[in-house]
Amino acid sequence: MNAEYHELDVMGDEEGLRLDQFLSGRLSGLSRSYMAALANAGHVMVNGSPAKPSRPVRMGDEISVEIPECPPETIQAQEVPLDVLYEDEHLLAINKQPGLVVHPARGHRSGTLANALLHHCPNIAGVGRCVSRPGIVHRLDKDTSGVILVAKTREAYESLTAAIRARAVRKVYRAIVWGSPPDESCIEAPIGRRPGDRRRMGVVSDGKPAATFFRTLERFQETAYLEVRIESGRTHQIRVHMEHLGYPVVSDGMYCRRELKAPPPVWTVLRRQALHAWRLQLQHPIMSADLDLHAPLPADMEAALEALRTGY
Repeated sequence: MNAEYHELDVMGDEEGLRLDQFLSGRLSGLSRSYMAALANAGHVMVNGSPAKPSRPVRMGDEISVEIPECPPETIQAQEVPLDVLYEDEHLLAINKQPGLVVHPARGHRSGTLANALLHHCPNIAGVGRCVSRPGIVHRLDKDTSGVILVAKTREAYESLTAAIRARAVRKVYRAIVWGSPPDESCIEAPIGRRPGDRRRMGVVSDGKPAATFFRTLERFQETAYLEVRIESGRTHQIRVHMEHLGYPVVSDGMYCRRELKAPPPVWTVLRRQALHAWRLQLQHPIMSADLDLHAPLPADMEAALEALRTGY
């Protein structure tokens, strides 16, 4: 993939926009944060001079952008097994297994979903906001399983990211939680970093708005099986909201502090948070068709539920 160069003029209705906002609106499939990073790295010139991403654009500005070639050593294609739920020339839907990291990060430089995607469809390398997240429009935590969407073209990426921002993608999860929650309920509470523990999220007054809806599917002696729907997509949203309500997700090492005196056999098969992205409903990003994507419950959660139903 060679470097791309773009020469852009500012239209009347674009005057006053931040430079990174202007660029992400003009260049299909490239996010505002990515354009800000390019500007900070000196790849964006306004009237012949490097410009900061916060600079307002004006009529008459001559804006040039270089989108550099992605360093090949940044991320390598790897043959990692993928459970493909749906695929066409624009879109890919994967049933992510628990334990699979979505994109490279500290401590996980290979063997990720991103590495697998580059092997499965090499042309995806130029899609998305950065080389380490080819085509990935949203993410799941390492130990959360289920449906994840991937755009195979820039046009599809732009459409999908816009649909997610507009909350036009319906996300439904399945979870096993501690306690006896109501038959159905909703929590609307802002989520942000916890003061004094930046690694963990929490319900904080200055957080971002988040809404989580749930209904109870089955009840057991100490736990319950829930269907959960989220309208927003904040980091760790379901895990944080359920902990805040007093119904933490079972086996969640970060947000569930509950301990068992003698763990029954059910917990020996469930070594990660009992959370699964079960269903995504959306309009196809290119074609005029509705998609209803389901990921079957993984074996560890099925085994845990069977043990709970039979009293361990």
